[in-house]
Amino acid sequence: MSSFPPGLRVEHARILGHAPPGAETFKEVADRYLKYQKDRLTPKTYAREESILRIHLARFNSLKLSAVRKLDIQRYVTELAAEVSA
Repeated sequence: MSSFPPGLRVEHARILGHAPPGAETFKEVADRYLKYQKDRLTPKTYAREESILRIHLARFNSLKLSAVRKLDIQRYVTELAAEVSA
């Protein structure tokens, strides 16, 4: 639970660079994330993060971030679990 009143919470999020879900795709957000993290992570950790996004989460790249739902993630995890156990 946030200690900020609702209006201030939105302003605080905006100042920190957070925006409500809009027209951005998952890939656009993922690319921005990687750019932001490049200088903050060790090369090995960055490579792991990049490969997770490139290999495992690429199926979400074309979706608007606001369109990705919990059910989409659950289905994906279920499919991966079935592949591993097969």
